[in-house]
Amino acid sequence: MADRKNPARHFVLYLLAQLYIFYVVMINLSLEVLLEA
Repeated sequence: MADRKNPARHFVLYLLAQLYIFYVVMINLSLEVLLEA
């Protein structure tokens, strides 16, 4: 199994990880606001 570097795929995975983290953080913030209200 050759481990060839694929910058495009690595970049896509990085973007997906960033979007996932952003999504989770926004949900946590909105839940805190709803619970405090």
